[in-house]
Amino acid sequence: MRVLIGAFGTRGDVQPLVALAQALRTRGHSVTLVVPPECQAFARAHGFEAHVAGMSYEEVSRRMASGRLRDVLGVLPSMRAQVGAHFDALEGLVREADVVVGAAVFIAGTSLAERFKKPYVYVALVPVMLDSPENAGPLLGGFTLPRWLNRVSWWATQRLWNVASLGPLNRARRALGLAPTSSVWRAVLGTNPVLACASRLAPAPREHRFPVMQPGPLLLDDASPLSAGTQAFLEAGPAPVYLGFGSMSDPAPEQTTRRLLESVRRAEVRAVIARGWAGLRAADAPSTVHFLDTEPHAALFPRCAGVVHHGGAGTTHAAALAGVPQVVMPQILDQFFWRQRTLSLGVNPMAVPRYGNDPEPLARALRALTTDDALRGRARALSAEVPRDGAVRAAEHLESLVNAST
Repeated sequence: MRVLIGAFGTRGDVQPLVALAQALRTRGHSVTLVVPPECQAFARAHGFEAHVAGMSYEEVSRRMASGRLRDVLGVLPSMRAQVGAHFDALEGLVREADVVVGAAVFIAGTSLAERFKKPYVYVALVPVMLDSPENAGPLLGGFTLPRWLNRVSWWATQRLWNVASLGPLNRARRALGLAPTSSVWRAVLGTNPVLACASRLAPAPREHRFPVMQPGPLLLDDASPLSAGTQAFLEAGPAPVYLGFGSMSDPAPEQTTRRLLESVRRAEVRAVIARGWAGLRAADAPSTVHFLDTEPHAALFPRCAGVVHHGGAGTTHAAALAGVPQVVMPQILDQFFWRQRTLSLGVNPMAVPRYGNDPEPLARALRALTTDDALRGRARALSAEVPRDGAVRAAEHLESLVNAST
């Protein structure tokens, strides 16, 4: 089976699809990935043919983090241009594939699959990507709303996406000899959605236009060791807390770093701080703090007392798998959903704002991560409920779809 995967987003959006590619390769299938420019080296490092298409999501992250309306609106032309770039880059690849898999912001997938009569599967990493009256759309994914307001939020979501990308999508469809569509969002999702989440953390909506297959998280098989510096820091004292915001940029990294360091000092804990796209760093950090670049979460998180993060789906699942409590400090979109879920499950001690000058709320949360035995017990119990075989189950699902289509 020849599988084409188009995953367009941050590293957190791409990594689960590389995990799926690993499971497919183990089962004897050929996999090609198409990813944003900053993720090509990552995909190739895991042994996959990886092509580049579309815009840089690191640049998008920087613009969104600035908070300036000009920068936020400046993303729209890039999104519109990305639609045509995806069609151009993937048309020949789809023609040769047996099945097409999409994730994150992949608008061309359903149209190309329709043109060449290939099965198409969309992999959602959070339930608020699936339009249902049970949940609000991604812009309001952290709120529990009445059903009628959920429907309004989905109407608004689809209108926004249509304003951004419906024109270039329908131009590309006409060039392929396809009828126009009225909804970009439905073109993204297709008719075979897969929700790659642990059902205990994020159950699939019961009401959706199409059946939702939920295999569990897609976990990367990565035996990479921790760096020597991180390993030495971990061995030098009690388990630290982890603080990092992944692929989220920061408009004031120096201010954020000072707030984190002061919170750590007040809580009297050791800490590892990931620099990430936020660019967190300090030349005068105390010996109780270690700054790091990329480290495998599967190796690092079990050795931490707790995890403070932005609320990416992958980081939330990694902390849950490690059996440690977590504090979610969201910036955008579905990150607010993960804060709400971790709070409701009792593995997150309190809501802490992502921005601000007061270090005390985070200091209180850090104390809870390291001293609250009940909190830590709930985190360990949650770990047992997170499936470890989600990538294999998703691969089996793709096989069944291809077999049914031939």
